[in-house]
Amino acid sequence: MNFPFIKYAARILFVSLLSTMPFHIVADELPEIPALPQVEYLTPDKMAQADYDLLNEYSGNYNGCLSDTSIERMNSQPDPRHVVDFAMKHCAGILEELNQKMAEKNFDPDFRQGYIQRVSNRAANSMLRMVMMGMATRQSADEAESQSVPQ
Repeated sequence: MNFPFIKYAARILFVSLLSTMPFHIVADELPEIPALPQVEYLTPDKMAQADYDLLNEYSGNYNGCLSDTSIERMNSQPDPRHVVDFAMKHCAGILEELNQKMAEKNFDPDFRQGYIQRVSNRAANSMLRMVMMGMATRQSADEAESQSVPQ
């Protein structure tokens, strides 16, 4: 037989006994938690021209590396996504070095991560468009050449 009322009554009794038990936490007995020191990060509003130059230099180097690697790879890979993916993996060291330089200069970690992600995404999207246009141009030139050759 199933007695749901008895189970319900037992739960009520247990909760009421538990709530009447004396639990005391005395503030004097708690250990004092030391406050974390405030870290002063470098933010965009506090950046010097040299910091902007550093970011621009690494962004340019990454874009150049992607471009060079993609152009070299276009002839051996038929899929533009694979070309850009290979180039991104090949050039990832530049972004890792930028992350390290930004950490050394004490850039805000959220800004650092967002900036590097933005540089990577913009360069990849731009490079994908360039590779797709290059492959389409090459393909149409090959088709035009094959149609103009008498057989």
